[in-house]
Amino acid sequence: MALLLKKPVLMQRLICFPPISRHSKGFSSSSPDEMKSRFELWMVEHGKYYNTVEEKEKRFKIFKGKVRAIEKHNYTFLRFCKKHLTKFSDQTWDELHFTFCLDRSTWSRGSGV
Repeated sequence: MALLLKKPVLMQRLICFPPISRHSKGFSSSSPDEMKSRFELWMVEHGKYYNTVEEKEKRFKIFKGKVRAIEKHNYTFLRFCKKHLTKFSDQTWDELHFTFCLDRSTWSRGSGV
């Protein structure tokens, strides 16, 4: 019986909260220069610095992936919940797990953000 009720609830949500156009505010695919500037501002905001150019490039690559995942999530779930960049946005899931002993399945299922 409970399974039969889920479908109408989902339909109600779709009717009450119609999909938002891709061109609406909040969803962007930043150019490489914009993303680099965003990374530099994020570094200043969180007091981040890297000892080598290689380390900075590695962290920038991770940061870009996190930004894309966050933007995709926020585009998809715009009316329900939003994700934001944090001071950990330059770390991989494995690094966070090692530092905090977090279990991915209980924290942010599937997105890695």
